[in-house]
Amino acid sequence: MNLFILLATLQLSAQITDFEVKCEVEFFSYTAFEDDPAYSDIPAVKLVLTVTNTGAEPIPDLCVSNRSELVNLYINDTLNNPLSLYNGIEAPGEHLLQKGEFDVYEFWFFERDAWAEVFTVQWEYMNVRSDKFLINIPLHKIVKSD
Repeated sequence: MNLFILLATLQLSAQITDFEVKCEVEFFSYTAFEDDPAYSDIPAVKLVLTVTNTGAEPIPDLCVSNRSELVNLYINDTLNNPLSLYNGIEAPGEHLLQKGEFDVYEFWFFERDAWAEVFTVQWEYMNVRSDKFLINIPLHKIVKSD
């Protein structure tokens, strides 16, 4: 009986997270070259992942190697990690977030390259998923999804 209680307690504590995973979605206009209309004000969408350490122990930040191991992007509830998720320069040193610290990663794409006209998006960090959002490209509408 005591072993069962101990296992149940360990399983329950393993499910409690000491961090928050947040997803934000923004529409914006991308401009690469202001003097060239072909590269000015191109409609785009930004998917923002924010991880905040709410616990006492340090957690991995969103550096390149940690993203490749701990972060996933779900489109329409299907794993869809673009290669650019792993782009960036790895800075030397420890890559941890202390209590109260947060890190942000932004992934963006042109509206014309979207997965569909209407689709859902959700981030995952260390097996914990953010809220899911429904993105309607033609209407430029973003709503929280179930």
